[in-house]
Amino acid sequence: MEQEKREYKVHITDSSPVVEYCSTFSLSDSSDADLKQSCSHIHDQKCDQCTSLASAPSDVEKLLREISFNREDNRD
Repeated sequence: MEQEKREYKVHITDSSPVVEYCSTFSLSDSSDADLKQSCSHIHDQKCDQCTSLASAPSDVEKLLREISFNREDNRD
């Protein structure tokens, strides 16, 4: 986990094509004129690690549904 934090810090820039690494996009707030900023670039790339992390909870839920229990009350 610590390594991912370090890698994330290294990747953040003002104009990253990866939306998760774009500080301009991340810090902008379209509902507040003082904090609203537009990116001058497109976000057309993906971070494989971010995508994997985002899908982890549903992957775990799927695996838990597939586990067979020796007693039904162990399922909780």
